[in-house]
Amino acid sequence: MDIQSKNKKIISNINYYLLLILACGPIIQFFVGIITPDSNFELLFYIWGFVFLIVYAISFVVKAKNIKIMKVKEKLVITMIILTFVCLVCVLISGFVKHFAINNLQILLYVFLFISVLLLDKKQSKVFLIVLIANFALSCLLGIMDPNGYVIPGFSSNHVASALFFVHANYSQAIAALLIVIVYHMMIKEKNPILSFMYVLFFVIIGLHMFLNSSSAGISCVFVILVINIIVDWIRTKKFPLKVFLVFLSYVSFAFLIELYPNIYNLRTGHYNYFIEVVDVFDNIFGTNLTKSWFNIEYVPGSNGWERDKLLANSIATVWGNSSMSFGERLINNLFGLGGGTLHTLRPHNMFVGGWVDFGLIFAISLYSLFIVGIIYIAKKAGKRIYEVLPYIYAMIAYLIATMFGSMLVYHFIYFVAIFALAFNKVKENITLEDKRIGYQILNEDKEN
Repeated sequence: MDIQSKNKKIISNINYYLLLILACGPIIQFFVGIITPDSNFELLFYIWGFVFLIVYAISFVVKAKNIKIMKVKEKLVITMIILTFVCLVCVLISGFVKHFAINNLQILLYVFLFISVLLLDKKQSKVFLIVLIANFALSCLLGIMDPNGYVIPGFSSNHVASALFFVHANYSQAIAALLIVIVYHMMIKEKNPILSFMYVLFFVIIGLHMFLNSSSAGISCVFVILVINIIVDWIRTKKFPLKVFLVFLSYVSFAFLIELYPNIYNLRTGHYNYFIEVVDVFDNIFGTNLTKSWFNIEYVPGSNGWERDKLLANSIATVWGNSSMSFGERLINNLFGLGGGTLHTLRPHNMFVGGWVDFGLIFAISLYSLFIVGIIYIAKKAGKRIYEVLPYIYAMIAYLIATMFGSMLVYHFIYFVAIFALAFNKVKENITLEDKRIGYQILNEDKEN
């Protein structure tokens, strides 16, 4: 092995171990929490990004030559690069016309994270994903043991129930919705009995956490994905997907299994079972009175969304501006936002509007367009092996549905970026196989000629 190959190997390993450290964020925060109660999962991401820049960015140009997926001649790839560039420019301009904040830096670090995961090879990608899920499952297990965070070191210091290491219960629920979709597909497909048992364990722990968390948005979007999964597989294979249906039934059972535990209300964040809350949500939307007539319950706290509609409307009204502002002020606010971190003040509870509030409408549109184009590219390049990337597509859709009621924050968005990049890694494997197949065809044609 020559010096250049050794250097590439060293850099590749550094990149891999840096990602494993990030994936182990929850357990790291646990040990840091033993020393100081002010441990912060977000701070770990900033440290990771700083180390990435120092150690890795210098040699990125050399390493990037090996990324077969980045074929800039393809229109979809060019579109993704342009959209990423537009997002970064909007963040930069917003920083100049409004103010620079740590939120501006976060956007750049998300790009670095995507690149870092994209550079993993097939084996490294699998290990990274398992470590990522295992750490979150451990967080959920600790959360079930100590939902209020009074005993477990490193848990959110403000004692929001089921927040785990991620500050708020809604943030941990967004991660759970993203990862459990990946987990149940791994569980269905795995042939190794040891790994299969491990995935089942992950599924049970994360699933129970979701219903104890009682954040209905995350649970509901998983149900939506399971139903879509059943329909798509039924059409694609022309056979009823029994395994996915059993997963659906298992997931439903979690809502009732937790009711068997005495004094469950001391563990659960919500006052009532998920399905009772769904009925009361229906009452709020359609003006019915089913909760009272069926369960003799007057009102389920939170079934009105905790007035998120008012927060959303106020956020849009604020960034849109009013008649007392000049046209130029309103235009700048809409194009480039109110400045990074404003979403923490206005709390729009919608990732698109949150991006608009912070960095402008162009940024928000470009970001979501990037997601859509990326998913289309993944599906297109997967070709006949689409079944290998569908779990990632389903997971990303689940997350995007969940964050219709949330914001783009480090505590959970880094998990979305990691899964997004891992989906591209799956496509990268297919492209490599396709390149080899084409190479063999050309070689055979040359022999025949």
